[in-house]
Amino acid sequence: MNKFIYFNPNREGKHVGDCVVRALCCILQLDWDEAFLRLNMLAFEMADMPSSNEVWGRFLNLYGYIQVPVFSYYTINDFCEDHPHGKYVICTGEHAVAIIDGYYYDTIDTGNKNVIFYYEKGSYV
Repeated sequence: MNKFIYFNPNREGKHVGDCVVRALCCILQLDWDEAFLRLNMLAFEMADMPSSNEVWGRFLNLYGYIQVPVFSYYTINDFCEDHPHGKYVICTGEHAVAIIDGYYYDTIDTGNKNVIFYYEKGSYV
């Protein structure tokens, strides 16, 4: 069963280099401009690029998300099957994807990409 749902909140319909912003919009219910500005302000404070794993990882930490490493071959499709409930952000190494209740939201079908790590809501929140 295909778990891909097309999602592009960019007001101009662009979708190059903003996968992190799109994923944040999806799981945090922010519009693209707000997610972009908040992420870039944090990147400025950290003197780093908004697409760096450290910046968007800290951004998610501010919302109670924690990073979970993946140590075996595991695709986005596999992750969706194993996680039918909850909100997550997946990192494939070069791409970020939002997962909500077992479906992944992106501008292209990335279901066969390998998951390197993901963010989930921490149990302490």
